[in-house]
Amino acid sequence: MVPNYMVPLVPILAEGQPHFSMFVALQKKYEWILPVRSYKSINELLENMDKAIIKPAVEAATIFIKKRAEELSVLPVNSF
Repeated sequence: MVPNYMVPLVPILAEGQPHFSMFVALQKKYEWILPVRSYKSINELLENMDKAIIKPAVEAATIFIKKRAEELSVLPVNSF
């Protein structure tokens, strides 16, 4: 999923649980993987869902959309 879709991914992980071993490599390779969010309880996760997960993902999506919309730089070969 991660390499095929350039959409922000906000991984969540219950505090104390082991993380997926590939997350470090994936975060370095794909800029759309945001830092892992940890939570102590489902209630804490739900209370903070908007500000900790949804809002950062929407903000990142806006940035990626702007990047994709930029025009491709094309230089004539005789300009070198």
